[in-house]
Amino acid sequence: MLTIIFSTFLLFTIVMCFVRIEIGISMFLFYSILVPFLKFFSLGQNIFTLLMLLALLVNYNYKTLIFKPLKPFLFLYIAQFIIIPFHNDVTYDFQLNMIRIDFMRTILLPFIMINVMNRDPKAISIFTNTILVAIVLASIYTILLTKLYGINPYLMTILPLSGEEFNEGYALAENGGRMFGRISGVFPHPMTNGLFLSLASLFIFTLIDIDNLRKNILNIILFLIVVVSIMVMGVRTAIGALVVGFSILFYYEKRFKNVYSILIIIAIVFVIIHQIPGMDRYLSSIVDTESTEVKGSSIELRFIQLQGGLDAISQNYLFGKGFNWTGFYNTVHGEHPVMLGFESLLLVILCNNGFIGIIIWIVMLFQYLKLIIQNFDLKNIAIMLALVAIYLVYSIITGEYGYMKYFLIFYVIIWAKGKEIVGGAKAAFVN
Repeated sequence: MLTIIFSTFLLFTIVMCFVRIEIGISMFLFYSILVPFLKFFSLGQNIFTLLMLLALLVNYNYKTLIFKPLKPFLFLYIAQFIIIPFHNDVTYDFQLNMIRIDFMRTILLPFIMINVMNRDPKAISIFTNTILVAIVLASIYTILLTKLYGINPYLMTILPLSGEEFNEGYALAENGGRMFGRISGVFPHPMTNGLFLSLASLFIFTLIDIDNLRKNILNIILFLIVVVSIMVMGVRTAIGALVVGFSILFYYEKRFKNVYSILIIIAIVFVIIHQIPGMDRYLSSIVDTESTEVKGSSIELRFIQLQGGLDAISQNYLFGKGFNWTGFYNTVHGEHPVMLGFESLLLVILCNNGFIGIIIWIVMLFQYLKLIIQNFDLKNIAIMLALVAIYLVYSIITGEYGYMKYFLIFYVIIWAKGKEIVGGAKAAFVN
């Protein structure tokens, strides 16, 4: 029954993409955040993806489509595609199929969103409100799960529909020092929940006018809810990424002039947090490398894993073992004896694409910096720097498990809001 309900919702989504594309894409944005799989009757994900592309072309002439905001990320995929022939550890067919799947899953929705917002400025508000509703549901459900200690009724119900199972043992995190276990919320894994909520907290904070807090009470309340959900979900990386991201935001945007308003918000957060028994020990474990209160990967283990990555590509330091070799290894062999689940973006890049892969990512990041510096004022540059910092810090510490698609969703909305696509502002998308 649930499968039919989800498929029917997706059918209406596709219909709306042809009738009113901004509404259809908003529906798919909502679905892609809150439902951890895509199953369109018995047709499969590829058909749905192709129909979305067709709807975009029907609504807009292909000659008017814009790519500018996504250029750095298009370069990333093109460069990885070009070096596929230099890998020998996985077949070319496998690599081509994986890069196609990853590209469509990561780039397609942000690409369509940015084009819709470029043609219809009203879509900016629609997408913003849609993602805010999704954030409310994801964060409140995360907080509610603190009462269930490892149980997640939503995921236990719907994950089997996609052939997966909810890992109660991992979620419970028994003897791991986490008061409420590891909470996945509406996402298939706690780490995905942590990444999404970290990005969401920054996104909501940018909607708050620090100079006029009284008129922003709803956004402040939502911001506090998201921060609390991050604190209780049992993923310390989310807290660390949050600290780095907001430090960059405050420094570059010069929000120190509003220090009193900021301190008020921070004080409220800490008052709420310290009402939770054991939270002080949990938070202190983030900076205490010798802490035994909360168990997790140590710095020493990370260096051992990095050496394991270098050993793995010793036959091809330059190009590595092949696109998504890490995913292939996990599927076929399970955890690696040294690198475990390849729990670092750096490790994933190194194993899959070698030193050339690291260079490709560095070039992509430089392109990203150049792009935002050329197109935005200091305030929006600060926001986008903080956003990418959260993504990078989080991924370097935990790995890359499809996180970029969430980063890009927030990124294109922030891009569009920063440009305020009306009249002459459209030129900023295409020049």
